[in-house]
Amino acid sequence: MAIGYIPGGWQQPDVVPGPEDLVLPRLVPWAQRFETAPVRYAVSRLNEQEEAVVRAWAENPPLPLPWTKAPALVQQDEHQGERSRRKLIRLGQEWRRRENSLGGPR
Repeated sequence: MAIGYIPGGWQQPDVVPGPEDLVLPRLVPWAQRFETAPVRYAVSRLNEQEEAVVRAWAENPPLPLPWTKAPALVQQDEHQGERSRRKLIRLGQEWRRRENSLGGPR
């Protein structure tokens, strides 16, 4: 184990979420937090139940969590997981078709 020198003025980052970390998720819709346009497009078109299942699938390690298990985390039937997965795929294909017909990504 190596022991090193800590320079003066160095501060340990706070691991407790600050006020902005607690407020921003409430102000910014989940779909708008993604950096890539195809993901934002697909997620923004999910209804409330589908979004809950997709979030449960995406935010609960270990990944890959089976789509049939994600609905149980949000008190929905296991078939909702497969329906949500298929809808995401369909929306992704729709976004790709739209972008190709408009001449590619902007």
